[in-house]
Amino acid sequence: MVLPFISSLKKNDLDLILEARLLEEGKMKHLMECAVLASRCVQQDGEERPTMKEVAEELRKMSKRLE
Repeated sequence: MVLPFISSLKKNDLDLILEARLLEEGKMKHLMECAVLASRCVQQDGEERPTMKEVAEELRKMSKRLE
């Protein structure tokens, strides 16, 4: 599941794997921000992955931008 996601993200084809409902309800910019964060979380090298604290902070920032 991770490889098709990363591939779509790199090709800027994320809309091809997301449910249509998400594309209609959300803004693609915000979906891309979440996707980039998710891609960082699944890095094979643990040193390259963000800590849970960093993930929580990024999600908090994203949430505030949506308000």
